[in-house]
Amino acid sequence: MVDDLLGKLVPVRLRRGLRQRINRIRHFGGRNECPFCGARLRSFLPFGLHSEVLARERVVGGGRRLNARCPVCESIDRERLLWLYLKHRTDVLAQSLRLLHVAPEQPIRAQLQDRANIAYLSADLDDDDVMVNMDITRIAYPDGSFD
Repeated sequence: MVDDLLGKLVPVRLRRGLRQRINRIRHFGGRNECPFCGARLRSFLPFGLHSEVLARERVVGGGRRLNARCPVCESIDRERLLWLYLKHRTDVLAQSLRLLHVAPEQPIRAQLQDRANIAYLSADLDDDDVMVNMDITRIAYPDGSFD
């Protein structure tokens, strides 16, 4: 229903921001906080597909998870976990680094690409929304180009 109203009443360029504001209010609570958008939420939303192979092999971050997607910024649990690890358990955000980010996750890319201390390069084989298209098995840079 909200999407129907947005589609009829709100210009396209404003829809994402308005949807995020509505979801921030709709899902407000004190139990969880998204490290990307800062939303305080009752819970995250379900995400992922049921897969017998992923369940059988117990793949971390694979399959259907009940508390996985942020309703505000749409980040998922493994992206938030990786970001919190980088932030609290490494010195990636403090050191001057040359960073190659392969198959970049949008929320993490947004946090890293404009940092003054990081020379950032995003790469993917098929995605056009990266800085270079590259096959990870044939990295087009000399050894030692990235930290």
